[in-house]
Amino acid sequence: MGIADDQNDPKEDQCLQEFSTITYNKEEQRYYVKLPFKTYPVNIPTNRELAFLRLVSNVKMLRSNPTYMEKYHAIFQDQLQRKIIEEIDENPNRNAIQYLAHHGVVTESRKHTKIRCVFDGCEKRKEHRSLNEDLFKRPNLLPDILGILLRIRAMPIFITSDIERAFLMVGLHEDSRDYTRFFWLRDPNKGTTKSNVTAYRFRRVPFGRHHSYSLTPFITIL
Repeated sequence: MGIADDQNDPKEDQCLQEFSTITYNKEEQRYYVKLPFKTYPVNIPTNRELAFLRLVSNVKMLRSNPTYMEKYHAIFQDQLQRKIIEEIDENPNRNAIQYLAHHGVVTESRKHTKIRCVFDGCEKRKEHRSLNEDLFKRPNLLPDILGILLRIRAMPIFITSDIERAFLMVGLHEDSRDYTRFFWLRDPNKGTTKSNVTAYRFRRVPFGRHHSYSLTPFITIL
């Protein structure tokens, strides 16, 4: 809101160029996008060990209340059924991969207990860059909020709507999926052993990192 510089930032232009690769799958009736990396080839650590340690910590927290674990596990089961995520071989024939840490955020009320799964794209070791740092932040393509508020006052009727799981409706290109790997349990009632921990990755755009925000204006125009 307020006065903004209209000059194009070269970095934003490069980010926009990345979105020229947007494709549309007629069979699925879904758009697919790639993650907007700043440089190629992508050179980021796998973060496998960090993601596993965070998994152990997360499971410990979730087991403090049986309802937490039940609801958290149900999130991934629902996403598997909807083909938002997919189970994968942990040993791919490529080096460019990254495992993301995740944790549960609990909201308690008198009637309900809600839990969200939040992925951490900022996880890194001191000597490396995080996934967030290697992705472009969004160029501002959205209408100015002040202009919107002024225009709607001139209309007799104003309607708002909310798109359910907006980011999860946008497909993630095959080339970008291995950067969204994560660990979870096959059986939530068993421990974080090798036989019970499996790897997944996203087939859709996960929310909560810079690339999600980078996609925001493009989702509005798709």
